[in-house]
Amino acid sequence: MVSTPQSQVRVAPLVTADLARLLVRQLNRRFGPLPAAITDRLARASVEQLDLWAERILDADSLDEVFVGN
Repeated sequence: MVSTPQSQVRVAPLVTADLARLLVRQLNRRFGPLPAAITDRLARASVEQLDLWAERILDADSLDEVFVGN
């Protein structure tokens, strides 16, 4: 069994929240005001999902392209 230091366990939710806030700012700047459904989705997402969306925003022409298949 692999153990995770307690400090990492406490920090992980903070990192996820910070990444979600950054992605909200980037999406707002690129596509304008976000629908509530999108901001809710970002708030509930995992780090892995946020990373995927953060990469997609670079090439996407619409919000649909960022969130396609998810």
